Amino acid sequence: MDMFKNFVDDPPVYLFMVHFSCIYIAPLFLTAVFCIISTSSGMSRVMKYFLLYHAFLSFTSALLLSAGSTPVLYTGLLGGYPRGFCKAFKVPTGVQLAMVYISQMFTALSVAILFYIRYDAILPHNHRLKPRRILIVSFFCFNHVLLLILVPLGVYWLIPDQKTAKRAILEVCLIFAHWLYSHVNWLYPHN
Repeated sequence: MDMFKNFVDDPPVYLFMVHFSCIYIAPLFLTAVFCIISTSSGMSRVMKYFLLYHAFLSFTSALLLSAGSTPVLYTGLLGGYPRGFCKAFKVPTGVQLAMVYISQMFTALSVAILFYIRYDAILPHNHRLKPRRILIVSFFCFNHVLLLILVPLGVYWLIPDQKTAKRAILEVCLIFAHWLYSHVNWLYPHN
């Protein structure tokens, strides 16, 4: 029983569509930057800076995922089989995985910063639940530094060698398929 017979591990249509999706990312990013710069004259400089920061992080994250790494989704190992321009530049898989994780986490932190700035603008100046700005800025800076240090270390220590991991995944899949076939053989009548 060969469960991987005629299995396409590098689907050209999927790869083309994911790589093609980066074509509309750049105009969306430029439109967002234009709207932030030109139409937000009454907005404070801090808010405008963080909106631009968030737009840049979202653009970078989307570009890394769509054209940069392009993970093949049905591989058993997360980030184990990327197909993008990072592979053309010989960037190792572990580094690609760290780049994608860091960009995703920074994007999530920028969303949290935007929520905080809106929350800060809504509350009156002397409200007891209003946090001090220096405390919040130092908290977000600490989180950024922590992510820059912990994510690459985690990828380095936790992600095994790709060939060894793929071999282990295939062995587990084959063992499970054989067990399932031998224990549920009443579903498949033998000739």
